[in-house]
Parts: sequence; structure tokens; C-alpha cells
Amino acid sequence: MKFDKIIPNMVLYDVHSYRMGNTCLRSVGVWTVVIKSIDKDKRKAVVSWNGNSPEVWSERELVRLKSSAPFLIRTSIGRCRRETMAERAARLKASNVEVHRAGEGKP
Repeated sequence: MKFDKIIPNMVLYDVHSYRMGNTCLRSVGVWTVVIKSIDKDKRKAVVSWNGNSPEVWSERELVRLKSSAPFLIRTSIGRCRRETMAERAARLKASNVEVHRAGEGKP
């Protein structure tokens, strides 16, 4: 997400891999980030990550956020991964309608 496109009260998504406890297993997680305010001159923003108290993030941290949440495929033992292009095409073809994600303001 480009820094210039971010506005206050926007909801973005932090998507990254994490370790599942004290194991070698990894999963993909999605967390919401609410933009509270923006300082365009200093290229920083006050954000609330996953409903926690607001903190200041720099442009470097903000540009890695996604504007829409990805679709995750649940695999063995509670692990998740992002869907492949083939899985996405099959899902869209099977539904045969436009898919709307939560929070986009479309019915």
C-alpha cells in the first residue's frame, strides 16, 4: 500500500508468517490495522494494530500492509496458507459471482 493513499480511519491488513508455539510449524496470520491519524510531513502514522493501544509507525512499516485481506486455506493441525492462483481461479469460477470481502462496504 502506498503511503500517499493511506487516509485516517482506513482499515488495512497485516499479513505475515508466524511460528505456531514452541515448534517448527509455521502458519500465515492476518491482523487488522486501523489508521488513527497521518503525518504526511514526517511520513508517520498513529495506528492501532489488532485492537491494541495506538502506536506510531513509520512509512516503512505501513507500506507492507495490504488493502484487502487474503483468502487463507486451512491445512493440517490448524496451519493456514495463502491460496494459489489456481485455487483462486477455481473458487471464482465455482461461485460464478463477484466475491466481496468483509469491510469493503459492498452488500
